[in-house]
Amino acid sequence: MYRSILIPIDLDEPDSWKTVFATASSIADCFSAKVTICSVVSDAEAIRHGQWLPISVEERMFDARARLEGIAASGALPGCHVEVASGTIAGGILRIAERVRADLVILASHQPGVGDYLRAANAIRVARRAPCSVLIARSTGPERHA
Repeated sequence: MYRSILIPIDLDEPDSWKTVFATASSIADCFSAKVTICSVVSDAEAIRHGQWLPISVEERMFDARARLEGIAASGALPGCHVEVASGTIAGGILRIAERVRADLVILASHQPGVGDYLRAANAIRVARRAPCSVLIARSTGPERHA
C-alpha cells in the first residue's frame, strides 16, 4: 500500500522523533517502503536571526543535511534517505513529499493548546494540502495524561 514514507523532523526536538520513528519503522517493514527523513530550514527563522542572506541559508541547509545524515547513520531507521528544503515549514515538507513521491507523510505533533485555536500547526497545514495520506503521531508520554 505504501511505497515511499516521508518523515519531517524538527532537529531541535529529538524527543519527538521516538514515536514517529517507531511508527514509520513498523509501517515501512509491513510494506517494504522506502523511508526518507527531512528537515526544513525556515525562512522566518533566518529573518528573525538577521541571517537572511543566500549564503547563510545554504550554510543552514548544509548543517541540517549533516545532522540528518548523522541520524540516518545512527541506525534509528535503517536505510533511510535524507532530504532538506528551505522556505515555510509546511511548504518545504510538501515540496519534499512531491520530490520523493511520498504516499505517506508521518509527522510528530505536540499536544494541542490554546495557541492552536488561533493559528494552525504545521502538521495541520501539511495534512490539508498534501496529495497523499498524512499520519500525525503524538507522544504517549506522561505529559499527555496531565
